[in-house]
Parts: sequence; C-alpha cells; structure tokens
Amino acid sequence: MMRALILIFTLPLVAGLLPGAATGAEPAPAKKIAVLIVDGMNNHDWERATHILKSILLESGRFATVDVSTSPPAKASQADWDAWKPDFARYDVVVMNFNGGHTPQGVHWPKALEKALEDYVSQGGGLVSYHAANNSFPNWPAYNRMIGLGWRDKDFGPSLIVDEHDKVVEIPKGQGRGPGHGPEHDFVITVLKPDHPITRGLPRTWLHPHEQLTHGQHGPARDMTVLSYAYSKDTKQNEVMDWVIPYGKGRVYTTMLGHLWKNGPDTALRCVGFRTTFVRGVEWAATGNASESVPDDFPTASQIRLKVDNATGSNPPDGFQSIFNGRDLTGWEGSPQYWSVEDGCLTGKADGTLKFNRFITWRGGKVRNFELRVKVKVSPGGNSGLQYRGTERPDLGESVVTGYQCDVVANRPDYNGMLYEERGRRILAHTSEKVIIDTQGQPWVTGRFPLKAFPAGEWHDFRVLAEGNHQRHWIDGHPTVDVIDLDEKGRKLDGVLAVQVHVGPPMTIQYKDFFLKPLPDDLPLITSEQAVIPADAVKVEPQGRDKPKKVDVQ
Repeated sequence: MMRALILIFTLPLVAGLLPGAATGAEPAPAKKIAVLIVDGMNNHDWERATHILKSILLESGRFATVDVSTSPPAKASQADWDAWKPDFARYDVVVMNFNGGHTPQGVHWPKALEKALEDYVSQGGGLVSYHAANNSFPNWPAYNRMIGLGWRDKDFGPSLIVDEHDKVVEIPKGQGRGPGHGPEHDFVITVLKPDHPITRGLPRTWLHPHEQLTHGQHGPARDMTVLSYAYSKDTKQNEVMDWVIPYGKGRVYTTMLGHLWKNGPDTALRCVGFRTTFVRGVEWAATGNASESVPDDFPTASQIRLKVDNATGSNPPDGFQSIFNGRDLTGWEGSPQYWSVEDGCLTGKADGTLKFNRFITWRGGKVRNFELRVKVKVSPGGNSGLQYRGTERPDLGESVVTGYQCDVVANRPDYNGMLYEERGRRILAHTSEKVIIDTQGQPWVTGRFPLKAFPAGEWHDFRVLAEGNHQRHWIDGHPTVDVIDLDEKGRKLDGVLAVQVHVGPPMTIQYKDFFLKPLPDDLPLITSEQAVIPADAVKVEPQGRDKPKKVDVQ
C-alpha cells in the first residue's frame, strides 16, 4: 500500500493542540508523490476546483502524478456505483473534492468503498479534506472520526474554538452555535501551531482574501491538532481553520479554506497562503513531512498575495504584481453584462441605458498605500475611472463602489485624470490642480500644472500614487493632480480597488498591463502644520459650476 491518501473536501483553516494529537515528521521520501483527487458532486464548483487544485499540486514540483476519479451522478444506478472503485492503494495521497450533502439523506458511497477508504487510512494512507468535503457522510462514523469536525448540527457532537490566550476550548455537544458562515470577505489567519511541518516558517498572522469564514463545525473532535484559526465577526469567536488528526497509522489534514461558488471568482484559491498550506498539507498527509518553502510573496498581516497568471506578454516592473491576467476575469468580480475580456484587455461596455455607475472590483484585498500603473483606452465620449480605497455599497445598487477615483474622461481634459470622490465630496481636484483639502472638507487650489489633452481611442499610461493622505495622478508621465487630504472625517486610508462604466452615452473602456505595488502601511500622514493653505488659495470649483478649461499643452 502507498503511504498516504488525501481526500479533498471543502473546509476552513484552524490552529491548536488537543491531547493525543500527533505531529510527527517522517523523512520525506526520495521519490515524488502520487496523488488521486476524488470528486463528482459538491454544492460548490467542484469541476473548476479540481482543475485548480491539480494545477497547484503539479506546479509545486513535489508531486509526480495527480489523477482524478469522478463518482457517478447522485441518481446513477446501484450498478454504476458498485462499478466505481477508485484504487486508493496506487497513490500516496488521495484528494477528495466530494460533497454528497450534510443531511442523513445525502449521497453516501457503497459500503465496500467506504470500508476501502477506512482501511487505506488506518493502514498508513493519508487523507486531506478540502473545504466542503467535511459536509459529506454524516452517517459514516469512521469518516467523522477522520475529519474531526464537519458541517453537523450542534447536537451531533462537540465543537472547538480558540480563546484569547490561544488555548483550544471544547464547546460541549448541544451547546454553542450551529454550522454556518457569513458573506465572503477578507480575514486574518492566525497560526496556532508554528512548529508543525505544515505551518513551520509561516508568519504568525496573514491576510486571506474573499472567503466565507465557516463557523460552528461539530464532530467527534478527538486527537485534533489545530494549526490555525480566524476571528469570526459573525460568532465573535476564534474559529478553527485547519487541523490534523492521526487515524490508525495514517494522517489526515483538513482545511476549511478554498471556497469556490459556481461562476464565482476563484480568489481564495489564488491566495499564496492557501496554496502554500494546501501543498504542505497534501505532502504531510503523504509523508509526515512538508518540504515546500515559504515563498517570498507569502501574505502578510495586512497585505494579500495572489497568484496571477499573466497572459498579456508584459512583465510587471520591479516590485509590482500583475493583478489582471489578460485572459479572463479571475481575481475580479462584477456583472458579466458590463465586463468581459476582449483582445487581452479588461473591457467594460455600457449601451447608454445605465441608471447608475457600475464597477468591477479586484478581489486581491484592500489597498492602502500603493503605486498603480495601468494602460487605459476609452472610446470617444466615454467616461470611466480607477476607484481606489473604495467602499462597496450593495445597499445603493449592484456593484456600486464609493470613494476616491482617478477619472478617465474622453471629452474634458480638465476631468481626465482628476481626483473625484464617487458619491461623496465629488470633485476634489480638477486635472492640472495642486490641492489641499482642509480639515472641514473644503478643497483649496494651491498651485497648478499645465493642462494637457490626451486623445480618446488611444492607449495611455495612467499612474496613481497613494501615500498616507497624499494622492497623486499622472497620464503618460505628465502630472494631473497632487492632493493632500486633511479631512479626517471625509478621507479614506484604505479600501477596495475597482474600475467603472459610467451612465451616459454608449461607451467602451479597456485596461491592460494592470500592475500594483504595495507600499508600507505605516507611512506618515501629512498634518495641517506641514501643509499650510496659502492666503491666496482659491476654492476648487464644485461640479456643475466649473466651466471647461482651455488646454495648455496639446
């Protein structure tokens, strides 16, 4: 028999140690590891998840083969189910991305196959449960024992949390919260067991993007070593995110991370933190060791790091990351009615019937201090914008984002590249203006740049630099605005990144070579003592009363 079996199910990541847990590290085998992924049904996008997980494992270089065994459909005949017999013993690890349902009426495997998996793990095979795979098989005692915690009612068994002193606490059967999760959001993972092979060398905390933080998992909860946890804003408790369990001679790794809905963004699976811990978890289940090194671009406590496949042919400048792959909308979320990829470009189109502005949002996490470089082409008469440090406002409409915006406007040079605040203070600086916004929110013009025109229908290089409360924009290397925002109540120091299609006449906007460079979070803020508004400063003309300005430079 091979040494490890990995079942890939959908589960969250955790940290902690309970009595009886084993963290032993056997020497890594000289040969590469053979993996089997088991899938076939799931309330998530299991086909796409299998493809991504297989790519993650093969790209690591640690695994010789990654095969897939797909179950019959739920309503298949008993003969079809009996004929489906994945040969676990051929593999060092089996990954199961299978979720037949969390109720007693859910799909179970034939008893002989369930017994084959039990024997495989107990005799030394490895098992990995990925995300929702812990929903499966509530009537299978051995499976519940192997995964430790699953999507089970609180009367099924105890649950685990981590207290403020980093101690794993058992919540007795019948008490506490039931299984669930809130909407997708970014949250911080805290490593609880830093000396385990899976977590060794990882930072104490790291930021994970756009994931449903699962809570209230219940089960036997025996012999669990919790590896990490995350604070749930829904339960106000530290929920376990991944853990390991010995089962006979075998090893089981469970991760709650990796959420992927049908037609949803795969941001969580592109997180470098998830990819690293998943590869390590699979290898550990197979061998008892984990040789994957911590990559240089591993997330920090405040900065998300995503794997992006760049198909644009352009490499990011030093220190920058590509945030659009030039092939599809991976890592972005917006309505396909308005957003697509055409000719390798992030493309937005409006037909003139929009009732309010629509956005597509980057799901790589919030931006704080950063430099952004992107090539932009807007159709004649078009209007768009680069939204940054924004706030998502679904209460105002689908895909609405408010906040700072570097405008992209075809027909007004004094708007193209200006600083605008969507659904807020509105025009903060026209193109060509140096501005200080006072503590009451009034913007004052303190100096000027030459006003230059940039023709519509052509590619232009936009650059945005946000450092504390100091924002600057450029087009084709020419400065368009320089703004210091002293308004503590009105300004934003972090938020989402998005781009816009605007109400008005039909338009097309395209973006490519989208590169982002995070800057330190703790850059100093400019004070009113440092940014003095001169006596001859004039107020920025408000929208609606500002007349188009003449161009100084063609």
